[in-house]
Amino acid sequence: MSITRANIANYLDEQFSSLATEIGQTATDESFGYGPDIDNLLRQLGKTESELAAATVNDSDRAKAFALGEYFALRRFWRRLGNRFQHQVGDVAVNYKDQLANVKAMMDDAAALCAELGVGVATSGVELVRLNLDYIEPEPVT
Repeated sequence: MSITRANIANYLDEQFSSLATEIGQTATDESFGYGPDIDNLLRQLGKTESELAAATVNDSDRAKAFALGEYFALRRFWRRLGNRFQHQVGDVAVNYKDQLANVKAMMDDAAALCAELGVGVATSGVELVRLNLDYIEPEPVT
């Protein structure tokens, strides 16, 4: 049996429905809910762009898929919560700093689990690339 995108979306919604509501995510469907997170985890598992829409995950990679899904969903929540600020209305004070720290801690735990499972998500931030500027060279004057 294989794990579908819907299975992963349902799992993520079970884990993070309150966080999803907090950032205004009301859907679990592909385009408005966890779709980008599922795409990212499938890429990390070696799926190509053309396979993403219908890709499934083998049962043997179940733990990796769910751990990656948690990481990518939490990273998105963390980024979306980062634009919130502390404010007070009357006697009610809202402090997003604590919530942001909690999501960051959960994201770090998910990243550590991914690394334990052999699917690290951390990057050094430095990549070796080849930049070709041949098209900028001036045309020879004849």
